[in-house]
Amino acid sequence: MTILPSTTPVVFQGWILTIVLCFGSSHGSATLTVNQKSDQMTELIEVGLKRSFVLRSQAYKYQNSVDQKKDAFVSFLPAVSLEAAHSNSLTNRFDPAQDESGSSHANSLSVSGAWTLWDNGNSVYSAIRASRAQRIEELNNRAAIRDYVSRVIDSYVSYQLILSDIKIGSAYLEQSQWAEKEARLLVRTGVKTKLDVIEAEIQVRTAERDLERLRTQRETAELNLKFLLNQEQLPELTEIDLLTYEPYFARDFQAEWKRIKSEDNAKLMMESLEYRKSQLELEQAGSTYSQAKWNYFPSAKINLSKSWDLTKNYLAEPQTNPKTLESTTLALNLSWNLWDWFLTSRSIHRSERDFRMSEIQFHEQKFRKITQLAGLKENYSSLLKNIDTGQLILAKAEEQMIFSKELFKLGKIIMLKMQQSNLTYAQARRSQAELIKSKLLLQVAFLSELDLNLIPAKLGTFDLSSQPDSEEGNTQQELKAK
Repeated sequence: MTILPSTTPVVFQGWILTIVLCFGSSHGSATLTVNQKSDQMTELIEVGLKRSFVLRSQAYKYQNSVDQKKDAFVSFLPAVSLEAAHSNSLTNRFDPAQDESGSSHANSLSVSGAWTLWDNGNSVYSAIRASRAQRIEELNNRAAIRDYVSRVIDSYVSYQLILSDIKIGSAYLEQSQWAEKEARLLVRTGVKTKLDVIEAEIQVRTAERDLERLRTQRETAELNLKFLLNQEQLPELTEIDLLTYEPYFARDFQAEWKRIKSEDNAKLMMESLEYRKSQLELEQAGSTYSQAKWNYFPSAKINLSKSWDLTKNYLAEPQTNPKTLESTTLALNLSWNLWDWFLTSRSIHRSERDFRMSEIQFHEQKFRKITQLAGLKENYSSLLKNIDTGQLILAKAEEQMIFSKELFKLGKIIMLKMQQSNLTYAQARRSQAELIKSKLLLQVAFLSELDLNLIPAKLGTFDLSSQPDSEEGNTQQELKAK
């Protein structure tokens, strides 16, 4: 953005000086003063954890895995069945010597039980896999919370950076508009030409376009936050100064960083949720492969049944008491289908190939995590150096801006020189804010990768497994209201 040299008389220079000083002022200026409210990120996270669609869906998945684990262990118990029956029959006899009729009643009660002694290990392996699946869903719960909080933090910090850009863009647009007015006034005095006015108009239109683009980005960021929080209206968000902002997780990370940067990457990798999840998935594939090999052997079942039958025939035995017939059955069933060996062999080969592929994916995941952690450590160390350098640049830019204002007041430099100093300072602040944003997001990435706590301490523990039940009443109220 180029501003042509000005030969404005002192009166016009003083008139424009107020606007430029407002744009380029330091932290004490009314323009750059922001309302620091470091707790609003925590408020967003608290609202989102209670209302997120993703977390509530994951909570249902976890509850299903708990039920499936219980169902898998039920197969170890004997199957018990109870059966009761009653029958009534009426018999008429027509005999020349004796006319006789009568009725017969029969009651039966049967209780039977069956207990599977061995079924090729299917029940055992099903229970093992169900237990492991529940552990995987527990890790998925923690990963879902971690990823969700990371997204909220990313969206919030990005939103704050957009607000900062809008402030700078608004100030630059205001400055460009005053420069255009100055050019029009100086054309009348013959100091500037029509070309200077055209260039000033282009600068104004460019500033308007950039500011409109930033406002559109702000609206998009607000919609993203509304979707993340499942809220039609956002809480009141005030602008913060990213250069001095310290979120709730910063101190915890600083304590962890000393350990992280000196720890071996392979050891750090074992702390990640993804590594533990891939390890469980590999064990799942191994269980399926082991179970398939047992299909070569016969299955055995032991059945135990006990029954009682109460029968009374009033026609044949009118004077006798009802008879009770009791029976007990114990049977051992062996099943071995030799013709299925061919299909069993093919199933085993498929399970083995699946297991080998899972092994490859597991080792690939390990290598990827080690490489990713090494990259994060290198990027963060380099970023810290860039932030220190950027802080020095920002301090020098601020010193240059203040000094140029003093020289402009004394009439020793033209307005263009002071404007360039102001612009340099604004760009230095913007670059430093971008570095701070990258630093915060890298801290979040580390905390996520190593399964360290990302939930604000003031919120306590967050039990994802209870979310659907706790939100069910709210959902019913919302549906009734609609």
